[in-house]
Amino acid sequence: MNNKKFDERQLWIRGNIFQHMLVIIATLVITNALLIKCDIIWADGFYSNLIIFFVAIAAGSIEMIFREVYFQSRKQQWLIVLFGLCGLMLVILNIIHLIRGDGFILDGSLTETGGSFVYSILILSMGVGGAIKLLSDKIKKHV
Repeated sequence: MNNKKFDERQLWIRGNIFQHMLVIIATLVITNALLIKCDIIWADGFYSNLIIFFVAIAAGSIEMIFREVYFQSRKQQWLIVLFGLCGLMLVILNIIHLIRGDGFILDGSLTETGGSFVYSILILSMGVGGAIKLLSDKIKKHV
């Protein structure tokens, strides 16, 4: 058997996780639509869409990482580092904007900086989740 491919169990788990992601997206899109219908604008349309997308992607990615179905090989784990570095860079840039006086919330709605900060935290969470999983696996090997 080619060990670069997922087995049936892993494919079943991935399918369930994609199902979870679809439920998250559907729930958040409907909630956002209801909020807009009630004239509650929590974020600009562009940022609300990005946040909804990244919430589902982050939740699914973290679940896949911890259930060991995210990567087909160990070589692909550089993506964890990429998520972590990109997320960290975006968080730092947003903190710099905050220090310079940009607000995260204006008139009860996320600003461009606020929206960017939220999805940068979500990206960073994927990297942190991957790092935690890698460290816990290394600790388990040594115990």
